[in-house]
Amino acid sequence: MIVQFHDLWHLYQAGDEIVTGRRKGKLPTQALRVLKTHGGRQKAVSSQRMGPKMDPKSRLRSVIQSAPEVTSFFIDAFYLDFNGTELTPVRERFEIKPYTDAKAIRDLEVYPIEYAVHVRPEELRERGKMFVDAVSAKRGRRMYCDGNDIDTGTDINGEVIVDMREFLKLRPQMAPEFTHAESLDISEINDYVPPEAVIQAESRALDGESDLADEDYLICHYRVYAYDLGTRRWGKFENILLQGVAWSERFDSIATSFSQRLLLNMITKQIGV
Repeated sequence: MIVQFHDLWHLYQAGDEIVTGRRKGKLPTQALRVLKTHGGRQKAVSSQRMGPKMDPKSRLRSVIQSAPEVTSFFIDAFYLDFNGTELTPVRERFEIKPYTDAKAIRDLEVYPIEYAVHVRPEELRERGKMFVDAVSAKRGRRMYCDGNDIDTGTDINGEVIVDMREFLKLRPQMAPEFTHAESLDISEINDYVPPEAVIQAESRALDGESDLADEDYLICHYRVYAYDLGTRRWGKFENILLQGVAWSERFDSIATSFSQRLLLNMITKQIGV
């Protein structure tokens, strides 16, 4: 399936789900929901560039030299992440620069999820449920990881403690937030969903059970932050690489902080409890 540049506005509609293609660095696929699109049009040419007394040849030359420039096509979309307290939408902008020949839809940086072949919607929904389950825990969750740290590429085959709340307390500057779009000419916007409406509809406190719909699980982030018990460092891991390991409940009742639970967990591993 191919698409011409001037037809891109047909491909992306506000409210539709899109996915990232096979990204550089082998980052996992992220699903997002389209907020709005704009651009992909010709810039207007001012008539003041051509004087009223120009001869026909000069006028034609001026028209050719000042041919309208086509602007890039922009897609504003968002996914759901955790900011240490609640789920929050995080806006991301994608730019498709003008191109002449028709391009394969799957060669675009992002494209509608119905064209994806490298990932299935049900897989993304399941991954989203794992994400919400992990970040909704009031305390760190002990899990087994069989995979790589996304940032460092370090191979991890051992136990980790998933605790997004603790991680973001230690590194508050890494807490995600919704970013408003800069000022735009409304006439250049093909479709628009007010950011305030998105925040009200999508930002949900995690006070126990989630009220997310299936399509919301679809656009949850692919990663969580966890403390690696082997290297004793925080890492960034893909949700699907983690499997649950039960805490010792007798220690859970007396350990009130992350550090206390971490210490007790390491002691029990050493003495074989």
